[in-house]
Amino acid sequence: RQWLTGDVLDGQLDYWRDRLDGVPTLELPTDRPRPAQRSSAGAVFDFQIPAEVVDGLRALSRDAGVSMFMTVFAAFNVLLSRYSGQDDIVVGTPI
Repeated sequence: RQWLTGDVLDGQLDYWRDRLDGVPTLELPTDRPRPAQRSSAGAVFDFQIPAEVVDGLRALSRDAGVSMFMTVFAAFNVLLSRYSGQDDIVVGTPI
């Protein structure tokens, strides 16, 4: 946290603002129009993934030499692409 302050933070923000300038907004089909002001209000849906599916995902990740996060994140991006019909999907994750 001490490193990412001042000029370093400004440089990182400038870099990502430049890289993300003009990327398309993800347009997902919804049951109502998008509100004018974004909100983080939402709901939680609990579910369990069967053990054999998790084992398969672990094996796929291991065979591809990637983390489980990367495998599931890639699947999430494919899902977003299918729902939106867009080929360019930009999703951020915290670091």
